Amino acid sequence: MDPSLLAQLKQLELRLKPSRASSMLGRHELRHRGRSLEFAGYREYRPGDDLRELDWKLLGRTQRHYIKQRDTHSPATALVLLDTSPSMQLQSPDAEFSKLRAAQLLAFGLLFTLQRQGDRFSFQLLDGAPVPPPRSTRRAFLHALERLENPSPNEVPQLPTLQPLSFDHVYLISDLLRPPAQWESWLSTLRLVGRECQCLRVLDPLELGEGENPDYLQHLESPEQKRQMQSADWSRYLENFESHRKQIHQFCRQQNLPLHECVTRKSALNEIQKILLRL
Repeated sequence: MDPSLLAQLKQLELRLKPSRASSMLGRHELRHRGRSLEFAGYREYRPGDDLRELDWKLLGRTQRHYIKQRDTHSPATALVLLDTSPSMQLQSPDAEFSKLRAAQLLAFGLLFTLQRQGDRFSFQLLDGAPVPPPRSTRRAFLHALERLENPSPNEVPQLPTLQPLSFDHVYLISDLLRPPAQWESWLSTLRLVGRECQCLRVLDPLELGEGENPDYLQHLESPEQKRQMQSADWSRYLENFESHRKQIHQFCRQQNLPLHECVTRKSALNEIQKILLRL
């Protein structure tokens, strides 16, 4: 772990939005006002409101019915999903490290911060295996790190089975180099699973046309396969990749789904820090 990144993570706070009250102490303000000791403001009485929260003194002075609102603080639940398909192994000469390594650092940053904040989290690879129950314990964090540090490549990535609105926040870390029908299905499903869903897309400089044109091209879904490149082939590849990228950006805008791109160029660690700070 890079010391500067670790130091940054120790100061990072994810401003999550829990959707349900909890008896556990948390850092985040609940989406819905509730009962606690901290006064937040007034709102007009609605049928069905708890009469214990009615401000009787204000009623006596104004003859209007107002409810006292109070802030409730609670831990949030988060799901971190990591794509380990073969395309994530790509590391071009202009990259600081592979896309998978960048994805691992992003996942580590999220898990480290969630555990430090006391939020409950689940971590899973896109291998179709069941998602473990969300926990905030040190033991759950260490178990997630074991899976994170030595992920097995998955030729056919797939989402686990998940219930709608089962998490407050969902983070998908992937390069999304799948057929459009598949990544659209992933993102549409995850929007239903989490009350807030964010996609962290990892890219290599080669895929954006940065650096010198390669003499050969690795098959992005099977990195062990290589073939000679002609200039026309490379131009066609970049056009197709950019078209794929625009599709993803357009879909995310239409679905109001935050998309963050991390490019594994020489300054990749700085990009990772900036992305984590924006979440």
